[in-house]
Amino acid sequence: MSIVLWLIISLCFLIGVLGSLLPFVPAPLFLLGGILVFVFWQGVAALGWGNLLFLAGLSVLAMLADNLASLWGAKKHGASKIGLLGALLGALLGLFVGGPLGALLGPLLGAFLFELAASGSWVKARQISWGTFLGFLTGIFARFIIALVVVIWFLAVVF
Repeated sequence: MSIVLWLIISLCFLIGVLGSLLPFVPAPLFLLGGILVFVFWQGVAALGWGNLLFLAGLSVLAMLADNLASLWGAKKHGASKIGLLGALLGALLGLFVGGPLGALLGPLLGAFLFELAASGSWVKARQISWGTFLGFLTGIFARFIIALVVVIWFLAVVF
């Protein structure tokens, strides 16, 4: 039985780390799922409340990094509230219409079109799109690093 549970935990961690490289995949939930399988199997004392809360907090941080980084990048490059709304709506619409490619292109196109409509400047709209893209990449990178930290921290505590 313990081999099966370790396989489930390992699979959750593998999906969590690799999934962190894909936009809008709930990878941190897989990390948290692997941790919870361990806690239900071994008990909280085997991990400790402090470590459990720390790892759960990192998982929440990873979700926030993924969802807010594109907006941060757009804002950092001077997006108006309309441009930020375009990035957000573009991300949601892109994900549902175009899948992973839509999730990548949606925020860029949304920020560009909404900022162009708001400012009338092609240069500013292009700059906002670039910022959105950089924020998007930053979010993926941050989520991946956080996922690695969660797995390494867990393994360090357990072993």
